[in-house]
Amino acid sequence: NTFITDENTIDPRADAEIMIENILNYLSSSKTKYQLFIYICCGFGCLCISILEELNKSSCDFIDISEKAISVCKKNISKIKVESQSSTYISDLFYNYPIERLIRANFIICNPPYIPSNNYYNLDSQTLYDPKIALDGGEEGIVSYVKILNYLKKVKFSGAIFFEIDPIISNNLERCLFEQRIQTVSYPHRTQPH
Repeated sequence: NTFITDENTIDPRADAEIMIENILNYLSSSKTKYQLFIYICCGFGCLCISILEELNKSSCDFIDISEKAISVCKKNISKIKVESQSSTYISDLFYNYPIERLIRANFIICNPPYIPSNNYYNLDSQTLYDPKIALDGGEEGIVSYVKILNYLKKVKFSGAIFFEIDPIISNNLERCLFEQRIQTVSYPHRTQPH
């Protein structure tokens, strides 16, 4: 598919295809019938719009803190004709998202900001065109991961979650996951579902 992007969204990278492949492989090995999944930090929506085409009896809730990013996501949802399977929410992570929908979701996909703040200005010029809010992950690059995992633990979410993870933060995140005692499954390449 060809997707719409603008200055309010991250430009697509090849890693997105790797993540989609890994997620679909994981889902195909499960006997669960997927009805609802969530795409948090969705940006322009390409990952889950692509997955909706594969899981055409499922629906996806697209969540982003940026109203402008959600506007672009809606354009892509309409362009790829998956409106009947899609809902959008403007929310800082799960802050404005209905907990009853979260509890019944089968899985979550998330590509949060993960660049450590001190590394942000060392990014190549092409990446620096992307919105800072979608890149800067705080001092260790794991602020969003920690907030998400803590919230999911608090509400006893029982589904799977797939994160995009950059190797630069993997040690910090593994330490966080170990401290949370959350079971992880690692996949090859830089994209690792957890």
